[in-house]
This record gives sequence, C-alpha cells and structure tokens, in this order.
Amino acid sequence: DISKLNKNIEKYNIELSYNPFDEISIKDTMNMYKKRIKLKTMYEEMFSDTVIEYHNALCDVECTAKCYMVMNV
Repeated sequence: DISKLNKNIEKYNIELSYNPFDEISIKDTMNMYKKRIKLKTMYEEMFSDTVIEYHNALCDVECTAKCYMVMNV
C-alpha cells in the first residue's frame, strides 16, 4: 500500500532525493474490481471460496495475486 509506505517514510523522517514510486506502474485491485471492499470479501466473491488465514501477509499476497491475475486477463 503506497500510502502506508509514504506515511512511514514521513513518520521515520526518511529523506529521499526522489520519489521511488514515480517509475512504477501501480494497479489497484480494488479499483480494478470496481468496488471498495475487503480483500477477503473480493476473493470470496470471485472464487466462491473462503479465505481462512486473512490478515496473514503471505495469504494476503497470494489472494491479491490470484484476484489480479483473473482481472488482468
């Protein structure tokens, strides 16, 4: 989440001479899905499957990647 990274950069007084996110193409899965919902809900709606370990970083990445791959076809 770019906004959280930016908040931490500011919080910890990290000085950058450039914006590291300028060169990155960012695709937001929630914007792609056209709804502002929780990842767990989006995953369950798309795959009719339950996420057991949500709020686990690895599970979040796997669910996001799976949703992205379907939407980016």
